[in-house]
Amino acid sequence: MRLFSFLLVALLGICFLGTDGVDGHPQTRQRFLRQQEQRQKQVQPLQTDSQPGCALTIELTIEGRRRPVAGNVRITLEGAEKPLELGELIQRELGWFAMPARETIQLPRSKMTEEVLHGIQAPIEVREMDLSGRSEARLRIHVTPFYSTSERGLAAGNTHLHLMKLTHAEMDHYLRTVPRADDLDLLFVSVLRRIPDERDYITNTFTPGDVERFGQDGVQLGFGEEHRHNFGQVPASYGRFAEVSPKPGFLVPRMSTGRAASRQRDGRRRRE
Repeated sequence: MRLFSFLLVALLGICFLGTDGVDGHPQTRQRFLRQQEQRQKQVQPLQTDSQPGCALTIELTIEGRRRPVAGNVRITLEGAEKPLELGELIQRELGWFAMPARETIQLPRSKMTEEVLHGIQAPIEVREMDLSGRSEARLRIHVTPFYSTSERGLAAGNTHLHLMKLTHAEMDHYLRTVPRADDLDLLFVSVLRRIPDERDYITNTFTPGDVERFGQDGVQLGFGEEHRHNFGQVPASYGRFAEVSPKPGFLVPRMSTGRAASRQRDGRRRRE
């Protein structure tokens, strides 16, 4: 029963929100790019150059913790159909953006609705705000959880993460922001082999030595690799599994087989 509960919490944790540059197994490069385009259409551009804006500082706190916590924020102007695009923050699905524990955002001097979310153990908090005539403002939102995994001996986690088409700096920003915004207890970064798409998976450069560098501030980071056997011209497979926490320095060099993953036919690798 405890294992089932953990798996349920982990599944909810990794599926609730998507994120820019993250797609565990896009069927094709074209599909991934279409998803990126669709996500951009879910928000409206933030334009503050034509008129003075307001610097809004948002801080999110949660019951039982002294320091502010990271979270996800969505801001919609009064009367608008789409949420605002929020600059350098990490875009998720449905107009949500991951933000650190405290963030200052340049916004129009207008009426708007702010929504914040921290993980799946607390409800979405909603605030109405009028920034008309203001050059700066502060918004502090306190979240009260309705559920506690720790009290039940459970953990929320993503045990299988790939990051695609990001720079090392963007990967660093993601790993230091999103897991905390989603209130994860643990995160496993997974190495994947799939020619030719593997060249765009920045997490394939991740090593066990990076675990200590990123595994701070309450999120336990792990390292793993995915094993699969693909066939045909599409990524259909007989099955796959993710090995987590292999011995330091140990990776199975031929972790993926089958022509759809490794471009092999009759036991020979195809030429590029």
